[in-house]
Order: sequence, then C-alpha cells, then structure tokens
Amino acid sequence: MKNELGLFEKKNKVLVSSRDVAEKFNKHHFSIVNTIDGIIKDSEGYQFRIDTPIFQKQSFLNEQNGQEYVEYLLNKRAFVLLMMRLKGEIVFDMQNKYIDHFEEMESLIRERATTEWLETRKKGKLVRRQETDAIQQLIPYAITQGSKNATKLYMTYSKLVNATVGIESGMRDKIPFKQLMQITMLEDMITSTIFEKMSTNVYYKEIYKICKAKSEQFASLMLLGNKK
Repeated sequence: MKNELGLFEKKNKVLVSSRDVAEKFNKHHFSIVNTIDGIIKDSEGYQFRIDTPIFQKQSFLNEQNGQEYVEYLLNKRAFVLLMMRLKGEIVFDMQNKYIDHFEEMESLIRERATTEWLETRKKGKLVRRQETDAIQQLIPYAITQGSKNATKLYMTYSKLVNATVGIESGMRDKIPFKQLMQITMLEDMITSTIFEKMSTNVYYKEIYKICKAKSEQFASLMLLGNKK
C-alpha cells in the first residue's frame, strides 16, 4: 500500500516508483528514466553497500496504449542520487518531504523488529481474541433482540477500532508501537463493555453506541496526549 508520495514497503525495504517520482515532481517519466540510466552507467564498478540494487528495473503496462515500458523502483539512496542529478530543477521542499517519509518508514521497520513491539503485538492478538469471543456471544444476543445482520458485528467493531486509531483494515502488522498499544486498550475496553452491558440486558445497538462514545472519548484523550 502506497502513502501520499507513492512510497511503499516491500520485503522490509522502503521503495518508490520512478513513475510516482515523475508525477510528484511534474516531470516526464521517460526523462526520469533517462536520468537514472545515466546514474547507473556512471556508477559502474562502484561497490554499493548491502542494500543493492538501489535501482530495481522492471516493466509496467500502459493502460492507454497497451505497451510495456521501463520503470525503476528506488530506495532512499537511489532517490537521493536522482535528486542530486536534478538539483536546481525541482522543489527543495518536496525533496526533503520525500526523505522525511523514507526515514519515517525505515524507522518503523526497525521498530517492528524490537522485542517491545513484538511482545505488544502478541498481547494485542490475545486481547483481539477475547474481543472476538465477546462478539461471538453478542451475535445470538442481538438476534434474540431482532437483529437481521448480527454476523456483521465483527466488521462493525473492527471498523470502529481502526477508525479510532486511524488505520486501514489489514495494517496491524505494519503500525507503530504507540498505535498497537492504543488498539489493545480499545479492544479491551470494548470487550468489557460488551459483557457488562449484555449482563444487564442492554439493547445490542445501544451497546455499540456506548462503545463508540467511549472510543471517541479515548480518541480525544489521545489527541490531548499528543499535544503535550
């Protein structure tokens, strides 16, 4: 999945396509490819470090004419070399924005390898299982109260948590430690709320409203905490 600048992660490396670079810097792609070809030619014989190849050549299909063209995938070093060749031709602020995003994503990859992150993810999966168990009991409870789509409650509560912490579905293995902690706290809260409210026969839709209100309050507290 790409971010706003087109950067994406592949095999624990942060990369960007030459096509996305061309688009963001308002350049013709063939011009960017020609510049990269020049860099590669000039660097023949140079021994880069272990993250080579820094330019990964591949092809893509142009949807408009059905023709195949060359593109390159660039890591941070390759991007910097390209920027040096284009120095003076493109916006300095955008160059720095790209490098900032590279470094942020690389930092996240390193963080995900730490014991703290791995243990928190492991704990989060256990809490997630407990929440799933609670929803599993909520489903027949909701059906007895007239629900026609009770099986969708798993998705409903997942969307609530993801929206609260600001992630998309399927991204839990790629998020920072802080968001992992927030998810664990949220799902623990939802689990206890579901069990508590079912025990007092609260209407299933009202249970969701209560969980949503608590999640919004949690989000507000997170926002205040980030400002300190």
